[in-house]
Amino acid sequence: MSDDLRHICLISGKDSLATTIVQMERSPDLPYEFLFNPTGLELPEVFDWLDAVEKALGIEIIQVWVDLEELIKKNNYFLPSQRARYCTRQCKIEPMEEYVGEDEAFVYYGIRADENRTGHVPKHDNLTPKYPLIEEGIDLNGVYRIINDKGLKPPTFFCVMTYELVKTKL
Repeated sequence: MSDDLRHICLISGKDSLATTIVQMERSPDLPYEFLFNPTGLELPEVFDWLDAVEKALGIEIIQVWVDLEELIKKNNYFLPSQRARYCTRQCKIEPMEEYVGEDEAFVYYGIRADENRTGHVPKHDNLTPKYPLIEEGIDLNGVYRIINDKGLKPPTFFCVMTYELVKTKL
């Protein structure tokens, strides 16, 4: 990897925020880029939370927009789930890969030590996945401890707009 290596932190919820906090504490001098992928179906509380994250951590979060409504239509109004994770792939990973382009980058993913799932396998050699929560042995309780210590627990909400979109097509 070259000296121009990019460091990409994806922020979308509690696990990814805890990952960002852990990584920033581990290596505070790295030139991080912080990404959030809005879908157009977020409630205002999400953006209030992102503002609070920026202020508390002294960072700027870049927003890479994705049209979830269009993705839901393309997926025949089938909603994403734990088993059908097209939303993660198409709303987070693919836009991040497009944003990074051909640059070499470490990408810090929010997968906890207590999760039994594999991480992202990049399509391109220029991306190196990193899993700080796994490396540090941080589980769900640890994630809540980290984000609560910063006063940054994400909003809890039911994404009414997504379900209303699907319901109108049934």
